Amino acid sequence: MKIIEKECPCCGAGLKFDSKKAKNIVCEYCGKTLLIQKDNNLEVSNNENVLVSDNVKVSNMNIFDYLLVLAILLVVAGIFLFPLGITKYVNSIIDNNETNTSDLASNLEYDFSLYNIHNGNILNKLNSISLAKLEEYNGKNIVYDVVQKWSYKGMYLLVSKDKSSNILYVIYEKIVSYNDQVIKLYSAVEYSNVGISNGKFYHSFDCVVNAPILSVNGFEYLHGFESNEALFNNLVRSKLTKYNYTFTENLYSE
Repeated sequence: MKIIEKECPCCGAGLKFDSKKAKNIVCEYCGKTLLIQKDNNLEVSNNENVLVSDNVKVSNMNIFDYLLVLAILLVVAGIFLFPLGITKYVNSIIDNNETNTSDLASNLEYDFSLYNIHNGNILNKLNSISLAKLEEYNGKNIVYDVVQKWSYKGMYLLVSKDKSSNILYVIYEKIVSYNDQVIKLYSAVEYSNVGISNGKFYHSFDCVVNAPILSVNGFEYLHGFESNEALFNNLVRSKLTKYNYTFTENLYSE
């Protein structure tokens, strides 16, 4: 009889066994059943000749450790792959329905009243998506006090003259204080080809933020249009040869 003392590769607890007779051993602390593999000198090695469980070499990791690593890799992969899929599978804005609008394109109505969107669920969903995007647009190398965070101001709806497409601009206002100067900023979160089908509201593309660089002193800048009028001129007026537009109250218009 030759008693060998080793550590459990799973939990580190002490193990004792007869190297000549024992073929497996159960750890008293973690309950893991381990098969014994011997080297040429008939002694168990901590490193090169590992204990084996269920005929699978696990070294200092058991099968649960591998499953944990696999789960972590899947989560990391999902974080990178999800943005790629978000443009394919639309954010269905009402009733939590996940619907691909490519299947609905022939049935969508692109010319509708903006007040249809002022349903609580729709507007809340739009704000949630839009504000998350706007968090990326806070300026660079500049220290300022936020008087008012990005807040909902209203909407412009541009419908193509043949009513085959549209653009929805959701407008936000932000107020900051910099060097004793109060600055108002305006941005537009753009949704393309939004529509209504059977009373439900859909948009088929990921949104895009329109918040240009606004230089403060040549070295520091903020994101946003300097006025609602500037936003209108850049995003709405420039498209009026192909689109008609409607808008909600409190927005600049002509």
